[in-house]
Amino acid sequence: MAKTDVSNSTEITYLDGTTNIVAVTMFDRVAAEKYVITHGGKAGTDSPVLQNAYATYYALRRDKQVIGIDFNDWMATVVILGTPEEDEGEAEEDEDGDSLGKSSDSSNGQTAVSAESPAYSVPALA
Repeated sequence: MAKTDVSNSTEITYLDGTTNIVAVTMFDRVAAEKYVITHGGKAGTDSPVLQNAYATYYALRRDKQVIGIDFNDWMATVVILGTPEEDEGEAEEDEDGDSLGKSSDSSNGQTAVSAESPAYSVPALA
């Protein structure tokens, strides 16, 4: 299994205690900026929390992990958004990018995700 690049991932923790990790792309971030501008904000760093939340929501919609729920209703189910932590046993690299070793832990730094996907549906992406 390929290693997930956590630098582009967001970990979502929901009110029911479940977590999910989604890759947030540049496309998702642009959609978030458009959303903020459309709703009275300014481009750039005017609303970083809102932009991050909407980019995460948009990534979930794009991946069809959130279906039929609008942004505000989805946000009402979220406790926190954050960056997934890398497994402490992950391979370290020296200055040349050569591996310095890796633990035998096969979790790959992933957080357990509830087996049930949320029962949401969202209108098709514009």
